[in-house]
Amino acid sequence: MRLAVTGASGFIGGRLMEELASKNAEVVGICRSRYTKGNVLDRSYLREVLRDVDLVYHCAAVLGGGHKKKEYEVNTRGTENVIEIAVENRVKRLVHLSSLAVLGEYSDHQGDSEESPYATRWKDPYTPSKIEAEKIILMRRKEIEAYIVRPGWVWGPGDEASRMMLEMISSGKFRFIGNGSNLTYFTYIDNLLSVLLRLGEVDDVVSGEVFNITDGYRLSLKEYVDTVCQVLGKEPVRKSVPVPIAEILAWFTDVLLRDPHATRQNVAIMSHDLYFSVEKAKTLLGYDPDTDLEVQIKETARHFKIL
Repeated sequence: MRLAVTGASGFIGGRLMEELASKNAEVVGICRSRYTKGNVLDRSYLREVLRDVDLVYHCAAVLGGGHKKKEYEVNTRGTENVIEIAVENRVKRLVHLSSLAVLGEYSDHQGDSEESPYATRWKDPYTPSKIEAEKIILMRRKEIEAYIVRPGWVWGPGDEASRMMLEMISSGKFRFIGNGSNLTYFTYIDNLLSVLLRLGEVDDVVSGEVFNITDGYRLSLKEYVDTVCQVLGKEPVRKSVPVPIAEILAWFTDVLLRDPHATRQNVAIMSHDLYFSVEKAKTLLGYDPDTDLEVQIKETARHFKIL
């Protein structure tokens, strides 16, 4: 079987490439890089690189503050290009990496399932671009076996956002937005990879199925940060910023400065309950997430030489 991974130079796509290579799979990476001659916006390149491919993992995406045109082009038009060329080249299966952002990060969720409606309000260009990408995939589900995976905040060794968060906690610079009691939707990279790999081999799941993927248990941001402090041998974080003030500050950094690390979307993620059900993945895919948080934090901290 010949496989292709878009977004192969990114955190998730890169780790997926490593996993597939460790299984001796024949895999080609597609990414924006000076080492490759094309990307998901180049239909001619896609037509060439997806020739004789059996399975495409579509992981390419842009996430950042204020870059509406760039996110639309890669996340929406890029997805349209990938599935159209995959259908044209008679690729058997496509696994699309979406995001739980499509269900809304600006409101609370207490165990929402895949049947929940798409978000109707947002303050970022990423959310609508991923909603449109999902709709494009679902429209073609009768022409190609297509599956959608919606992870939450994917973290772990190799993720720059994880490094930044661990370093801020370690240095005492981290602040809660609100009191930290909000439930998180953390998704450890190994848990996500297990689902992606599983969808590459299933033969009894109907095309067009969508799967919400998190680490599968109720965990507040404060509980996560407290565990990080315990693992790193640091005092618990006690300082916080009121949500209204954080939202005002984020408006300036997001809208005026276009800082991808200080956005209104990030404020929403850090202050809302984002707990989603993963029962469907457990039932249909046998999803069995690793929930040893202390070990996961140690692995991540050691990777970045923080521990």
